Parts: sequence; structure tokens; C-alpha cells
Amino acid sequence: PAGYLSFEYSRGSRALIGQWSARVILSDTPELGQDWDIPGFMEKGILTDITEVGTVVQGFHELPVYDLSGYDAGFRLMKSPPLSHQLKSSQLGDIIKEIAQACGLESDVTLEQFSELDFRHCVNGQTAANTILDLSMLGGSVAYITPLGKLRVTPPHITSKVPYYNFRL
Repeated sequence: PAGYLSFEYSRGSRALIGQWSARVILSDTPELGQDWDIPGFMEKGILTDITEVGTVVQGFHELPVYDLSGYDAGFRLMKSPPLSHQLKSSQLGDIIKEIAQACGLESDVTLEQFSELDFRHCVNGQTAANTILDLSMLGGSVAYITPLGKLRVTPPHITSKVPYYNFRL
């Protein structure tokens, strides 16, 4: 996007919280803790580190250059999940939605398998992110944060095939 000189994003294979860093030309100084969007890539993130690294001349103005970093919308899931007795629903998909909503995230949940068990007692973990990942696996699905900052839980789908080569030595 305009004003970005560099950008990096990373997320572990079993993580709902991604980290980003960027070198950006800005006219105003950003504030720690403010929401951060990167047009076309990430919405509802948070800014956690700011360092002014220099200036650049644009037209007749000298603008500061900042190194910024933070987390994507998944940071909202760093909270503790609600306790089992605080949950209203007992159905697995509804529990996942309820936990996401308690953290301030919209969610779209589709599970591969369903069960009539009361899943409230399966809610454990130190963070809502870990709990959602575990509950998603119980439902035969995977969880991730979309670029629009929404939790998505869906059955896994094949996205590409690895070519098979028969090499002889």
C-alpha cells in the first residue's frame, strides 16, 4: 500500500495470532495500542511497537519514516476463555462462536462432525485462541483469522497437490 516501504507477516502453522512489521512513511505519529489496518491485507490488528528511523523528502515536505510492528486481529483471542459455567450454549459450534464473540471477534463456524454431547466442559486452555483451536479439531475443522479480521472455522480442504517425481539414483 501507499507509504509502505516494506512489510512482513508471520503466523505459526497452529496459531490464530499473526505478527506483522512494516517500515512506513507517515505524516502523523501513530500511538501504541491503536487499531491498525493494512489496506488489502489485514484489518482490526493492533500496533505494539513504534520506532522512528529517519525521514524522507516527498515534494516540499520531509516526512518521518517509522518501523512499526504488532499483531493481526487474532490478538483479541489472547484473553482467557469464558469458564464452562459462563457459557450459554452446549453445542460445539455455538460454543466456538460464543468464545469468539466474548473476545470481540465475529465468526463463521462450519464443523465437519457434530455430536450431541455437552461441550462446555471441554473448554479449557490458557487463552481463547488455544481453546478455539482445540474445539475446532474436536469438530474435525481448522480455525484461522481472515484478512478482514474474522474468525473462520471450516473443514479442511485440499488446496494444492504436491507433484510426485520418481527419481532413480
